[in-house]
Amino acid sequence: MRLSAGLNLLVGKGNWNFDLEDCDHVLRVVSESVQPQEAIELLEEAGFQCGELEDLVHEFIFEA
Repeated sequence: MRLSAGLNLLVGKGNWNFDLEDCDHVLRVVSESVQPQEAIELLEEAGFQCGELEDLVHEFIFEA
């Protein structure tokens, strides 16, 4: 499965995006029900190393 399809299934189309202009290629996920670890596991299964950026309140942002 493509990563984009997996993210669409997990959080819904339009509820995530990658900042490819940032040197860290940050993934931003907007969801009230998805836990950060769920997205992290999806990305790791696709071969990416990532972790939650904890300095933002009320938003889950992952570095991939």
